[in-house]
This record gives sequence, C-alpha cells and structure tokens, in this order.
Amino acid sequence: MTARGWSWLALLATAGLAVAVGSRTLGGGLLSDDLLLDFFTDRTSEDLRADFSRAFADFARPWLDLGGALYRPMVSVSLAFDLACGGGDPAAFHRTNVALHGLVTLAVTAMCMLLAPRRKALAALIGGALVALHPLAIEPVAWIAARNSSLEIAGHAAAVLAFASWIRAPRTWKLAACGMAAAFALCSKESAVVLPVSLVAVDGLLRPGVPLRERWRAHAALTPLWLGYLGLRVALLGGIAASPGGEVTAQPFAAAWEKCVALVAPRLHESLALDLLPVALWTIVAAILVARARAALVIGLVWLLAHLAPSWSIGLHDGLSGGRLLYGALLPLAVMVSLAVAHSALPIVLVALAALGSYASAGQHAIDRYRAAWDELAHVAADLAMHAPDAAEERPLVVSAVAPTRPGLPPFNHNGWFTLGARPLQATRIPVFSAGYVTAPTPHAESLLHDRGPLCALLEQGCTVLAWSDDAQRFLARRRPQDLGELPPLAVTDGTPATCRFGTPVPADAVEVVTLRLRGATRSGRIEWLSAAGELPRELGGLDFSVEPGEDGAAIVPLDLSPCLGLLALATLGIPIDGFALRFEGEARLDAITAASRVPDLALEHRLDGASLSADAFFAALRAPRSQGGAVLRLVMQTSMGAVALPCEPGAPIRGIAAARDALAVLGAASRERGVLYWFDARTLPGRPGFARSAVDRFVLPR
Repeated sequence: MTARGWSWLALLATAGLAVAVGSRTLGGGLLSDDLLLDFFTDRTSEDLRADFSRAFADFARPWLDLGGALYRPMVSVSLAFDLACGGGDPAAFHRTNVALHGLVTLAVTAMCMLLAPRRKALAALIGGALVALHPLAIEPVAWIAARNSSLEIAGHAAAVLAFASWIRAPRTWKLAACGMAAAFALCSKESAVVLPVSLVAVDGLLRPGVPLRERWRAHAALTPLWLGYLGLRVALLGGIAASPGGEVTAQPFAAAWEKCVALVAPRLHESLALDLLPVALWTIVAAILVARARAALVIGLVWLLAHLAPSWSIGLHDGLSGGRLLYGALLPLAVMVSLAVAHSALPIVLVALAALGSYASAGQHAIDRYRAAWDELAHVAADLAMHAPDAAEERPLVVSAVAPTRPGLPPFNHNGWFTLGARPLQATRIPVFSAGYVTAPTPHAESLLHDRGPLCALLEQGCTVLAWSDDAQRFLARRRPQDLGELPPLAVTDGTPATCRFGTPVPADAVEVVTLRLRGATRSGRIEWLSAAGELPRELGGLDFSVEPGEDGAAIVPLDLSPCLGLLALATLGIPIDGFALRFEGEARLDAITAASRVPDLALEHRLDGASLSADAFFAALRAPRSQGGAVLRLVMQTSMGAVALPCEPGAPIRGIAAARDALAVLGAASRERGVLYWFDARTLPGRPGFARSAVDRFVLPR
C-alpha cells in the first residue's frame, strides 16, 4: 500500500474508533444541566418547538441571557438545531455529540500526521487513537450539556490543523479557514483563548529554526480576530475574564495535580496493573523525547499547561466528572505520543497499544455510570408525572430534596430542579418550582439554606412538596395537614431533660409555634422533638433558644419552629412527633407549654393577585408590613428556579436593591414559569417574640 493509502487508513481507523466509543451513548437520555434544553423551546406554545430567536439572540448578549461572563452562541444554535430536528428526542443530541468527537479525532489525527517527521501514518494512528479512546473524552460525548467543550475543541483542532497546513504550504484559503474555525471555537467556549498558544506551539514544532521576527509575521494576520473577540466580550459582557465554572477547590494546586493525574493515569479499574499501563506509556514517551526531541517535549508541556490554565483551580470530583475541562488537553498529549512513535516506533507502539486498551476499558466503565444515571433520571421524571394532577400555576409542585444519588454524576442540578417538569423530559409541561436552596447552597438564596420556613409558606398556599427517597425509589409527597385548631395538650414530666408529650402523636409539620412558661435563672435552653426516628443530627433534631426572665422571675418564651428542617424531614417520611424534650442551662422549672399549628399572621396590606408586573414595577407597587418586637422583616420571592430573600424596613416602601432585582430577573428568565410567589416574614432570635408570616401572593413577570 502507498504512503497515501496508509494515511487514509489511519484517518478512517481513528474516526471509526471515536464513533465506536460513543456508540453506546446513542441510546442515552438527559442528565443534570441537559434539562435546561427548555431554554430553547418556544415558550408561547405548549407544543415542543425550537425557538431559534432565543438561540441567535445569544450572539448579542451573555449566554442564555443569564448574566455573567459566558459567551457561547454556537452552543445555543447547535442545541436548538438538534431540538428542531429531533423533536426533543435525546438521540438527536447524542448523535451530534458522537459526530463532534469523531471530527475532533479526525482533525487531531491529521495534525499528528503533519507534525510527525517520519512514520507519519503510524504516529498519527497512535495519536488519534489516544483522543478517541481516552476516558476524559467520555463526558463531552455522553453529557449533552458538555457539548460546549466538544464544539470548542472541534473548532480549536480544525484551526490548528488549518494553520499547520498553511505553514507547510501557504495558501490564503487555509489561513481564512483557520480564522473561521478559531471564531467558531471562540463562540463556543471561553477556554478557546488558549488558541494563540496552540498556534505558536504548532509553529515551533514545524519550524524549529525560524527566526522570531519571521514567526510573528505568520501570526500577525490573526491578531484582529483575537482583539475583536476581546472587544466583543468587553462590549457585551462588561469584562474580559470568564466567570469560574464548576466547584472551585480550597487548594488550587491540589486540583491542578488532580487534573494531571487524570490525564496520564485515571484510576478507574480494580486492577492496579491496568491503571499502571498508561504510566508506563508516558514514562517511555518522556524518555524518548528527552533523548531525541527535547525542544518538542518542552513545547508540548507548555501547550499542555496552557490547556490546564483556564480551569486550574477547579477540581475534577470523583475521577472523571469534569473531564470536559481537560478535553482540549488531549491535543498536546496526542502530539507528544505521536512524536515519540515517530522517533522510536516498535517499543513504544507495543506499550501504547496496551495503554490504549486500558483507556478504552476505563471509558466504557464511565459510560456504564452515565447509563445508570440516565435510567435514574427517567425513573424520577416518570414518578414526578404521577403527581401532575396536583400541580397548577398558582399551586405548583415544589421539589425540595432531590439529591445527587450517584457521586460525580448528579442526575439533577439543584439550581435547576424545576426543569424536571419541563419539556423535553416530560410529555406535557408540569408546573414545578425548585426549593433546592433548602438542602443545598444556591446562589441568591444563601440565607434560606436549611430553613423550612419558605416551604411552610408554600404548603399554606396549597402547594405539594415532593422529596425524592432513594430507599422508596419514589417521591414522598407532603401537603399541608388540615388545620387542627387547638393541638392536643402537652403533659409535662419533670426531670433532666423535662419531657412534654401529646396525648396522641401529631404530624411533625403541624407544629410551628411552641410557647414555654418558665421560672428560674436560666438564660438559655434547647428544645428537641421526640419521635420514633430516635435521636436526629443536632442541626435537624432541635433548636437552641434564649430566655429573658421577667421581674417576677417568670418568663414567657415563644419559639418559632417554622425554620426547623428536621420537622419537615420527619413529616415527609410520615413520622409523627410524640412531643418535646427541654434542656436548660442552669436552674429552671417549666410551668406550662402550649403548641400551635400556625405562626401569627403578618398583615399584607396590598395584594397583587396575579398582576403582570416587571421586577421594577413589583418593587414599586409594594409597601412592607409592620413588625413587632424588633423582628427582622424580609420579602421572600419564590420563582420556579429558586428563591430570593430581600431585607425590608417595616412599614416602608420596598426598594429592591440592585442585587435582588438582578437575581429576580435572572431567576425569572431561567424558566418557562413566569409566575412569582412572594410573602413577607418577620424573624427574631429563638426565644424572642415578634415572628410572623404573611399570606402568599402572586404576580407574573411579563415575557
């Protein structure tokens, strides 16, 4: 066979490997951020139709119009196109992801062929196979939302290939192709800013002896593109730098080291020998390049570090979850292994084949985990649909405690649980609000973490609260119990602690207020709930409070239990409470204890009753109610995506601070549901009087 024939065989073989690796994802479903495909649906129609106007609008605004510093219009266009072609079928998105991986592999194979000084077909075959089989490529292939990395690296690799071809045989069309591919990459993900480094690295590998002045001439033609991109970011986003993505670790250098280990030898096998095979490969590669091509090794390492730089402080988490952050780093790795093959074929080829087998096995293991997560999310969505009859625009389903049950591959994104009820996951849209801020830190709702108060308000509104149970493999539904009026009396048994038991157990969320009458010198205490669940964790099982004795030595201590998340957890599990245990610091005697099922009412002087208002008009239309006892007043706004809490001055007009106004705009733009539920609550320190909550009202953000 001729050299050209071997070259074509190498190209076809590596592209075929890439498609074969991704073929097991073609029957996959949706996962986590994939549910935000609802961003690209026509929100004026109940039918599932792509809204290309929203996608193309991203060329002139921050990505998805959610603020921040992300600029990814090509991602929007590609997702909208798949949505239109496939009618919401996940298979259409997965086919595109697999095709993109094939294109990346093809471009890298061709690039290795250009850069290898000898044994071009063999060197390109090994380099391309590395990209096709490496387990870090699985996330951009299997996870639809990780397409931003696939699109960016496809454009990146095509730009580098066109530039390398232009250096070998200058033609204007090649430089134009490089510029177009680079623009495509820059419009796909911010990490494409590494492109100038990639082009310089390829130039250094192809022309090791060319003077610096002559090199700069080759790169000057692309300078307007880089400057234009920076100018566009400043004009549209207000800055150059991208906002951090993913979870930033406390030890950036440890995170960077974690990435390097994942690149070289991701530990995914039970067999240590399989995990060590890639280590042997890279040890031999380094040794060959040190002996035969030191300059190429230095250039390759610098190129590799440049790809790690944009996310150097972000950890990978559970091995390969975060592999999209390192997908581009496979380019310099492939080049280095192909150069080693070119300089010393037989020994390294044998080790490389064994290492590639290890990578392939690890990749299939990663796909197995994705398949399990897809099945899990489909099961959750089907169970949610069973509760659809309970949902209405004024009383949406409230998903409060859906947790990532598979480490590293969360089926849900706690910021976007509301999309469990959106198309294309559901056959018909279900009004769903996310109260994920109760159990997980969520932007704009930091003060509401571990606070069941908002859920009490939503239950009062008639909403159904759903919490996923791993044990039961279904949603546990909670509705507001019927008003019990006077709760059963509590019988007190003296001792340490003092115990107070109802005549009959009551639902755990039927009690929001407990009032104590004490005598003694105690200044503080703790109330804990008694139930069949036994002792709960401290943060869930009780409440610490303070005591202010009166002049006669007696103290009336009202306790607001509405924020206590443990009571909601017990109620959701169907476990009633038998009563309470009271512990005091110092001497104290409990004279009496009463329980009530509602916190006092806070007057809502003006109702909007579903009026259509912008965020600014909403703030202008309201006046805060008055509160007593030095209580801190706040306005809580619940959107489908999450909640915003705004401190208020009692009795004064509401003036939405910029951060709250912006947060409301972002949360409102993120969902098809335009209705916003809101209420006021007054909070005091535990043990102080003055807590109260208004009725829930509603307004609608205009489109």
